Amino acid sequence: MTKNAPVFKDNYSTVPTITDNFTYQSAPMTAGQQVQLGGAAISGMGSIIGAYASYQAGKAERERARANAEVMRLDALEALKQGEQSAQAVGKQVGEVVGAQRSSYAAQGVKVDTGSAAQIAEQSLSAAGVDVTRLRREARKHADNLYRQAGFMEQAGEDAYTAGRFNAWGQGISGLGSAATAAGALV
Repeated sequence: MTKNAPVFKDNYSTVPTITDNFTYQSAPMTAGQQVQLGGAAISGMGSIIGAYASYQAGKAERERARANAEVMRLDALEALKQGEQSAQAVGKQVGEVVGAQRSSYAAQGVKVDTGSAAQIAEQSLSAAGVDVTRLRREARKHADNLYRQAGFMEQAGEDAYTAGRFNAWGQGISGLGSAATAAGALV
């Protein structure tokens, strides 16, 4: 070809042109095309920022749920401890009452190991045993509920984290699609 060979162009300003040495050059973009490309870039950046925010929100929710679940587990341990302390206090009180009853009977000359004096002491101890068992069972039930709630809370946190990751991917892919569509319109 000669140096003065014509440059082939068509009606599309973004289509590459062929120069005399057969290299490709793009025609300059118009102001409208530049605005469109800038908008696509901004849209893509917005999607990236939104994706990151979704991921971070899910991650933060998971950490918050883990911390709250740990507090619930500590509350469960405290409930067990308090239940045991209450049971021991009831046992101690009944022991003191039975001891006082036996002392009183003995002071009156009644044999405390036989007869009605022994039956009264046995009934008091039996009733106390029922109360102690009930207190421990209620404490265990309360602690089990707290443990269960802690597990549910942790699962909700994991679910929020997973949702945040999926939202991040969805926003990122959507942003790439929007940017590709805008860039494709320029070609």
